[in-house]
Amino acid sequence: APAFTPDAPNNTKAIVTRTKMKIEFQEDKDIITITTPKNNQVIFNDEEGSIKLADSNSNTITMSSSGIEIKSASAVTIKAATELNMSATSGGSCKVSGGDLSMEALNVSCNGQVTFKAQGAASAQLTASGEVKVQGAMVMIN
Repeated sequence: APAFTPDAPNNTKAIVTRTKMKIEFQEDKDIITITTPKNNQVIFNDEEGSIKLADSNSNTITMSSSGIEIKSASAVTIKAATELNMSATSGGSCKVSGGDLSMEALNVSCNGQVTFKAQGAASAQLTASGEVKVQGAMVMIN
């Protein structure tokens, strides 16, 4: 039996192997989809100007004119053998809606070009096993 039922305009064409590996061409939409038997996919979509990688675990990487979006059904881990650098020209954020967020290194430096603000909704704590310095043109406590 054929993998697809042909239609009158014949816009969908495919190469399907006996193990159900598939390359599908949708000529009316300028889309090429490569699919494995376990539903891992690469979708090249010229109509939307995007490339999407998707696996059978609901993880996706989408590249489009909007940027690059990485979605995971579980954890995302990025590892580098030497350095990890991130930069943007117009802003950024890091938000964790449940649980904790931690940073750890030999030395941690945070710099606000105009203002630096750290705030705890219920409490805040600044501790060191050594010296603690608070300095500025004017230091106000309370």
